[in-house]
Amino acid sequence: MTTDDKERDFGDFSSLPYGGLMVPELFNNTGNAGDGYPGLQAAIRNWTKYWLSGGTIDHDVDLNSNDITGAQTISSVSGNYDYLEAVSGNYDYLEATKIDTTYYCSTRAEIVSAISDIGAGFGKIILNSGTIDITSVVTINIQGSIIIEGFGDLTVINCLQDDSLAAAFSINGAESFVMRNLKFDCTNFTDNWSPVYVPGENDSGILIDNITVEGGGSIGVGVYFIGDNVIVSNSKFENLYIGICGLQVISVYPSYFKIIGNNCLNNTKGIVINGRNGMVSTNSTASNTYGIEILGGYCNTIVNNVCRSNQQGIRFAVNNGVYPQQNTVQGNICRENTLYGIYLSDTFDNSICGNICNENNENNASDGGGIYLGSNSDSNVINNNICRYNQNAGAGTGYGINISNSNCGDNTLIGNIALSNDTNYNDGGTSTFDTDGGGQGLNNIA
Repeated sequence: MTTDDKERDFGDFSSLPYGGLMVPELFNNTGNAGDGYPGLQAAIRNWTKYWLSGGTIDHDVDLNSNDITGAQTISSVSGNYDYLEAVSGNYDYLEATKIDTTYYCSTRAEIVSAISDIGAGFGKIILNSGTIDITSVVTINIQGSIIIEGFGDLTVINCLQDDSLAAAFSINGAESFVMRNLKFDCTNFTDNWSPVYVPGENDSGILIDNITVEGGGSIGVGVYFIGDNVIVSNSKFENLYIGICGLQVISVYPSYFKIIGNNCLNNTKGIVINGRNGMVSTNSTASNTYGIEILGGYCNTIVNNVCRSNQQGIRFAVNNGVYPQQNTVQGNICRENTLYGIYLSDTFDNSICGNICNENNENNASDGGGIYLGSNSDSNVINNNICRYNQNAGAGTGYGINISNSNCGDNTLIGNIALSNDTNYNDGGTSTFDTDGGGQGLNNIA
C-alpha cells in the first residue's frame, strides 16, 4: 500500500469533477446552485484560501470564522482541495473537504488498514487493477469521510466471505461514504449475502455508483440497505436473487433514498423497496421475475423506468402487514412482460399515471395484460395510461385494464387508452369512478 497527497486547484465551479457525495448538476453551467438532488447539504470548511466571484447562490454560505448569510456569489474557488462533496439532508450550504491521504490497495488487509488510518479524516482508497479476495466482512465504522474506488471492470472484488454478517462491505457509519467503479464477483455465494450492505439507521450520505455485481444465478443481493440517504446509481446487477433492495427491518424504514439509472438483468427481483420518500428513476429491468417490486412503503416515486420482458414489470404487494400507499408510478414503459405490466394487490391511495403498458402477456393459460388491480386495491387513481396490444395467443386473456374482483373499491380511472387488447377493460370492482354524471365514459376503451 502506498499513500499520496493528491491536491489541485478547482478553478471554476462549472468544471468541478464529481467527488465525495457531489451529484451531477449540483451546479449548472452558469455556476448557480439548485440543479442537484433536493435538500443537498454543503459546507465550506478546512480551507486555507478561497474567494467568491461571479454567479449567484441563494443559500447561506458558511466560511467558518467569516460567516456570510443570504444570497451570495460563487463561481470560482482556489485552494489545494481534491474533491467537493455534497451530503444528503435538509441543509443549505456547500462543503469542500480536503482529502488528507490517498491509499492504493491490493488486498483486504490493506483496505482494512487504510480505513482505520482515515479515522475521523477524509481519505480516498483506490483499489488497484486485478482481483481482490474478500474472505470476511470489511466494516466501515468511522467518524470521517471515505471514498473507495477502482478501475471499473479491471478491479474485481471476489466475494468469498462466509460469516455471520454475510457481507463483503458493511457500511455501518461514516460522515459520508462513496463507492464507485468496481466489479463484484458473487458467483461463489451459497446464500443471499450482499457485497454492499448498509445496516440500520444513518443520517450520512452514501453513494454507490458505477459498480457491477454478477451472481451465479438467483442467489445474493447486489446492494442491500436499511439506512437513509442512500443513492445507488449507474450500476449493473445480474444473475442475483435481488439486484437492489431497500427494505424495512422491524420499525426501521429506509427513506430519502434514490435508485437511479441502474440496469437489472436476469434476477429473481430487479429492484425491491419497502421504504418512504424514495425515488426509483430511469432504471432498466429485463428478464427478472419482478422488475420493480414495492413491498409496503409509502410516498415513493417510481418514474421513467423501462421494465421489459419480466414476468411482471412493476408489482405492488403487502409485506408483513404493511400495505403500499400514497406512491406515484408515472411515465414508466412496461412492455413485453409475460403477465402484467403493472400489478397492484393489497394497496391503496396510489397514483398510476402516464405509463405505457403495451404488448404484455404471452401464449399460455395465464391471464395478463397492461394494468391489474387485485384484492384489496382501493382508492387508487389510474389516469392517462396507454394499454394496447396486450394479447394472449393461448388460453389466457390479455386485458388492457383489469379490476379483478369486488373487494377493489373506490378506484378512479380517467383518460386511459385501452385498445386492441383481448379484453380492453374489465371492471369487477366496487364503486369504480370511470364515467361522468351522465354515464359518459371517461376513458377510451372502445
